[in-house]
Amino acid sequence: MLLYDTSKHALADSLAPMLAALLKAAGDELRLQILHVLSRDSMGVLELCTVFKVKQSALSHHLKVLANAGLVTTRREGNSIFYRRAHTIEPQQLLPLQQSILQASDLISLDAATQAGIDQVQQERSDNSRQFFTDNADKLKHQQDLIAGLEQYGPAVNELLQGLPQQQRVLELGPGEGEFLSNLNALFQEVIAVDNNQEMLNICATQVQQQAMQAVQLDLGDSRYDATHY
Repeated sequence: MLLYDTSKHALADSLAPMLAALLKAAGDELRLQILHVLSRDSMGVLELCTVFKVKQSALSHHLKVLANAGLVTTRREGNSIFYRRAHTIEPQQLLPLQQSILQASDLISLDAATQAGIDQVQQERSDNSRQFFTDNADKLKHQQDLIAGLEQYGPAVNELLQGLPQQQRVLELGPGEGEFLSNLNALFQEVIAVDNNQEMLNICATQVQQQAMQAVQLDLGDSRYDATHY
């Protein structure tokens, strides 16, 4: 008597469309370059258009193909949608292939024009952030609904840090008014707080001096900050 495994057959049928979508998404050089760029940062459609010098309609099509394949996912900030690489995929049987595609995309070398586009996007972000905090440094407490307040992230971050192996150095990007620096000062031997706005750093400096945070060092910079020289 021959038994037919219907569950195995059904699983194979469900894998086929997603497998085809993955292979299709990985079969285009520009889409692989997009995955490479998204390995370090999330970006909006217009930002990616700046990076690759591609029209929005074409770029949106490529992102849709990548999303349908489970290679990228999205998050919303206000009216803007940002794309980032997906960390997992369904069905789980295709996870090794998804991860292999992402890892292979990391091996791609970007040309000078694409790298210049990334630098342009980062510079525009830095300029916008600097301008925002220049305009709002003196009234930051009244605009906490525009950013993440300490009461929203503080307890969770503290719990995470307590569970990590002991480290000597930590880097905080965008310390705001320095409210979280006292927590870091108690946990680490060296704390580097980096902000791209001098006025915000001056506010942090007041906190550091008042609370005698010996481990804290303040530096002017942005997300491209290089702490390796310390």
